[in-house]
Amino acid sequence: MRFLCLHGWGTNSDIFEAQTALLRHEIGGGHTYEFVDGPMTWPTQPGIEEAFGEQECCYTYWDPSNAASIEAAVDYLEEFMNSDGPFDGVLAFSQGAALAATLLAKNVKASNGKYLKHPLFKCAIFLSAMRPVDYSALASGEIRMLSRAQDGVIYTIPTSNIWGAKDSQYPGVPEQVSDLCLAEQSTTFVHSKGHEVPMVPGDDLASMVAAIKKIIGLVQD
Repeated sequence: MRFLCLHGWGTNSDIFEAQTALLRHEIGGGHTYEFVDGPMTWPTQPGIEEAFGEQECCYTYWDPSNAASIEAAVDYLEEFMNSDGPFDGVLAFSQGAALAATLLAKNVKASNGKYLKHPLFKCAIFLSAMRPVDYSALASGEIRMLSRAQDGVIYTIPTSNIWGAKDSQYPGVPEQVSDLCLAEQSTTFVHSKGHEVPMVPGDDLASMVAAIKKIIGLVQD
């Protein structure tokens, strides 16, 4: 399977490639992964250079306070997929997960509110996801976060939601993204770390791999 990979803000594709190296190795299966940088430069996230060394440039997909910027980011990703796709799945962290989920939501619902038969991806892996945005509201300058209460179940493709029990940056946020997924088609796992991707062998990594392999199996079976 071919996966599109989207990093968190204030990092870059090289960092996300390093963050997920062991995870991807353990998933195995001969999958391929394509990493895409955000279109805007952005200050480096705290702790990144201590862990990964000095960075020449870090990026974001959007300015979170600017609706036009979010709209442009979704369009940017959609154009990339049209030119470089198709992709079977998406592997995304934090803001990258929010971007993928926003684009999926835009395409999952037709203008009459019915679910589309052919979503952009066969499966999605969301790591410490931030909340997706209602694309249709962005044109009027409104940044409305999607919610289970208002929008119901949005994602019916196999989806794995993974986040950290000690996430002090966005506590409770990945759970809200998980609530937008069809339960029968999704897996969840809460690891012992914070807003990060566990990068060492152990129980956390093994359970993450099991959760991800389960949803990949739903696509490949």
